[in-house]
Amino acid sequence: MQGQCSNCNGRFEIVSGQIGQQAQCPHCKAEIVIQPVSDAAQNNESLETAISPSTMGQQSGQGAGNLKPIDYYVKVLKNYVNFSGRASRREFWFFTLFNFLISLILYIIGSLIGAETIIRNLYGLAVFLPGLAVSIRRLHDINKSGWWYLIIFLPIIGGIWLLIYFCSAGTTGPNQYGDDPYGVSS
Repeated sequence: MQGQCSNCNGRFEIVSGQIGQQAQCPHCKAEIVIQPVSDAAQNNESLETAISPSTMGQQSGQGAGNLKPIDYYVKVLKNYVNFSGRASRREFWFFTLFNFLISLILYIIGSLIGAETIIRNLYGLAVFLPGLAVSIRRLHDINKSGWWYLIIFLPIIGGIWLLIYFCSAGTTGPNQYGDDPYGVSS
């Protein structure tokens, strides 16, 4: 039996004993009350609300598309070496923004204490794999193989080409790399 979160439209398997109970959406972590999806929605004929937001502790704006900016950075760090699936533009660019800001702050602190190289290198090492993973998942979102990341090694044009890919809109609905990060089904 399947359930679908009305907050982020993410689908997941539910056990009949869970119906009517409080739970946390496995995708957006919103508090929900589990209800089954109708047969019509499971066949993609219509998408009706399968999981209603709980009135207890639910705050608006906690869906997959409405996470706080810092939550995207944390989400990427939690998916440390997950190279499968898809990453939305929002997830990729908020990670990039916070990565830049943290690097800048650490550089300033490091230069004040005379250890900017050590601090910069340690932080760069810590976020290298999450950054690579979110980049590859971003390419998956536009239905490109992660191997396209290697175009970065082409002088000048490679970086521009990759930037265009990172700015491109993702495939609507599921593609060969997984479900739409925004929960849209086709």
